[in-house]
Amino acid sequence: MSLTLHNGDLNKLARDRRFKRVLEVV
Repeated sequence: MSLTLHNGDLNKLARDRRFKRVLEVV
């Protein structure tokens, strides 16, 4: 992964990951 990602992008990725995790758990 490139370290040139902006904080906003990182937050979005983390949010998507958490969302997918929630969907998987449910």
